[in-house]
Order: sequence, then structure tokens, then C-alpha cells
Amino acid sequence: MFKNIYRILFVNFCLCMSINMHGQGDSVSASLINKSIQTFANLVDSPQVKHFGLKSKDQLKTLTGGRQFRTLMIGLYDLQSYQQNQDVKKIIKEYPSREVALVDQQGKIVTSVRFTKKNGQWTAVGYGSTTEFIELRQAQDSIPKTFLVKGNLIRIPALEISFIQVPSTFGPLEFICLQTRKDFNFYKGKRILASEAVWTLAQLAKTMKDLPD
Repeated sequence: MFKNIYRILFVNFCLCMSINMHGQGDSVSASLINKSIQTFANLVDSPQVKHFGLKSKDQLKTLTGGRQFRTLMIGLYDLQSYQQNQDVKKIIKEYPSREVALVDQQGKIVTSVRFTKKNGQWTAVGYGSTTEFIELRQAQDSIPKTFLVKGNLIRIPALEISFIQVPSTFGPLEFICLQTRKDFNFYKGKRILASEAVWTLAQLAKTMKDLPD
């Protein structure tokens, strides 16, 4: 129940804050990330650490800021309207937030902090990973490191599915599955054409009631 409530709040937050961020190449500063890690450590209690993917509060204090993931989503309405072989890039929407990976000394993702822009400045708004980021953390050993470093995290909140976009400057867009969903023939770490994945999900989306995009 908490997972579903969180997902609704997260999607509604992004909808309210939605802007076109293409061309905004700025990132969250290292000093703000470090300050947010300290705040995170002050907020979390020892009995709660496992809920954040942590072993202890001391471990949290040793983590450093890693990859800054843009918030990219495909909404339910766009899925329902999707036509076979349509360019998937045209239905991926970006929102004014970043989820910053917190990594250990081996570079492994452990947890994250979420930031959004307020009055032109980045502000920490959430501590601990979103559901999609937890799936990314759990799948990271199944994904080539290059894709983790350069690939985008694509979220489809209405269907509780997410992918890593394979970075490429040519050829058809591809995704890597972060979950095993046998009903869709999706397997963790499997590489799939984005158009095929989205077309498969569009069939399910068309059976669902409309939600705000």
C-alpha cells in the first residue's frame, strides 16, 4: 500500500513540476550532494537503515555522490496512444528533477537522494531510492558498466516498469530490462528494442483507465 501511495505522490509531483528541460545541462553540485548525505544521516534512525538499502548509518556516511539520473518518464496516455513502430523518443518526457546515486568505494549503487529545481536552484526533496531506482540497484550487476554510466533510466510509473536506455548515437533505440516480467517476456538484463517493449506495454495500457500524464 505504501509503495502505491508513494508512486502516486511521486508522479503527481512530477506532473505539477513538468517543464521542458532539453538543453539544460546543469547538474547538482558536489557540495550540495555532500551536505545532503549529512542531512540523510541525521534523519535516518539505525532501525530504519535496512529500508534504505544500507547496512548502517556509518555506511551512509562513507558513500559519495555518483551518477545523476534525469527523471524521464512515459505516461499512461502516451502509452495508450502509441502506434506500432512509432519513435519512442517522442513520448519520453523529462521532468525537472535528478536522482543522484550514492555509491560505495567500489562504485556500486547503494541508495540515492532526489533533487528538484526551485527558483532555479537544486534542492534535496527526498532521501532514499524511488522504486525504480531500487530496481536499478538490484539489477546493476546484470547491466554493462558503460550503460550504467551513460544510459538513461526510463520510468513507466502506471505499469510499475522501468528500463535503462542503451546509449547510442545511431541505430534503433534499445532498452535493458530492470525486472523479470515473464508475462511480457521481459528478463532482468535482457536487451530489447524500445519500440517492441513499448508496443507490448501499450496493449496493457489500452485496457486501463486514463490517469493524468
